[in-house]
Amino acid sequence: MAAGTVSFAARVAGVPVRGTGLSVELYDPPLTELLASFDSAKKISGASIPQYIEIYRAGTEDLKEFKTGPGRNVACEYHADGLWMVQPGYLGTRQCAAETQNLLTQTGILGASWANHECATKQLFGHTFGAFVSPLLTKRSAEAVAANANEVQATLGPLLLLLETPSYHAWSAGSIGLAEYFAEISARSEVGFCLDIGHAFTFFQLERARTGISEDRFLSEWLETFPIHRIVEMHVAGSRVERPLDPRMASAAGTRYVDYHPAPNPPEYLAWLSAHLAHPKLQHLRGVAFEVDGKEPSEIIREFQTVRETVQRERPGFIPAPAAGRADLAPRPAGGGDPGDPLLREEYRRYVAVLSGAEPPSEADGPAEWVRMEREAIRHGYERMRGGEMSALFPQTSRLLEEAGIGAADFDDYFERHAAFEDGPFDFFRLVVLSFVAYVKERTASGRELSGEAFGIASTEAQLLLSSA
Repeated sequence: MAAGTVSFAARVAGVPVRGTGLSVELYDPPLTELLASFDSAKKISGASIPQYIEIYRAGTEDLKEFKTGPGRNVACEYHADGLWMVQPGYLGTRQCAAETQNLLTQTGILGASWANHECATKQLFGHTFGAFVSPLLTKRSAEAVAANANEVQATLGPLLLLLETPSYHAWSAGSIGLAEYFAEISARSEVGFCLDIGHAFTFFQLERARTGISEDRFLSEWLETFPIHRIVEMHVAGSRVERPLDPRMASAAGTRYVDYHPAPNPPEYLAWLSAHLAHPKLQHLRGVAFEVDGKEPSEIIREFQTVRETVQRERPGFIPAPAAGRADLAPRPAGGGDPGDPLLREEYRRYVAVLSGAEPPSEADGPAEWVRMEREAIRHGYERMRGGEMSALFPQTSRLLEEAGIGAADFDDYFERHAAFEDGPFDFFRLVVLSFVAYVKERTASGRELSGEAFGIASTEAQLLLSSA
């Protein structure tokens, strides 16, 4: 541990036990309505209610309104977004400084003890993706994440930073497993971890496709390798069932799970949750959260009872409790920028090129079809996150594009390669809007595809969208 670095043990001692709760967005379903539904269910049937709420990064004024209203008595933690600690050379950028300040502001409003951030990114070297992209699974990459996470942690004072295990769809890149990757980060950092059970299961499915490993053997090896002593929070969430065309991707039943929170919580995830809860090295657990964005309140309430029962069966005494101590940890200014390991930067450059379709995968990358499936999953995430079809967001401009014979998929291709990039806090919707205007401008530059009026109309529609966002 570097001189002046505060140990994980000292930091986690200042974090209270939160118990069993929910990880939610503020808007879908509306959080105030969801909590009211829980209160009604408790009165009618004696249903258990969440002991804490972990809220995903939202509008600052919306968080203030929640905490001064219905959420004033609810214990809250924070799910961050926009801090790309995976990216080499990220520290010292204006975006990092702006996002860190935004995190401190929002956790202060919530009174949070931790800030959880997925160990993944939506931007790499100026390229914007529509969903979290997992890191390269190499020791060199883990070293960079650990260094970045330590620096970010130092700027947060007593607030504990958690790195969450990332999700996978059909492909991962790198030379080591996910459990070993987090073990490397643990050895080089003083941050905590959030183990997302469903995300770990998606990685198991990739290993099963690659090697044929059984679920029991994978879980046994995972529990031996993953740094369980660093787990502060665990997530469980829904996944939808699909029948992959590639039989290597499927279980013996011919199916596999795809991370999708509105869907039911699979029984396998609860079994994995039980296995971790029973592990003797799980010494610093502070919360177990059921992630529920996009799910109907009645389903959330019903499934939460099962999650709570699972936790209580394995850990009967796991209830909210105050922190054992609170170290006086003042935040310090962020360190200066570091361009990062040149070799790692080149590895990530190629990774981005393969994921975006700019370069074909090599034989060492694995089956090209798996890479294509991963790319499609990222694009699907982009289509979901952008807030609607472009024809609904830009109706007048879209009509001009349609009249010129330019399809909607053309912009999707453009966005994958040329998405706008800003130094301020990450705002995906704003990036989509600005990228669409740039796309239209490019189309009107020659005067052959679109008339000049299209750019003016797109600019006007963009101003209306951004002013109302």
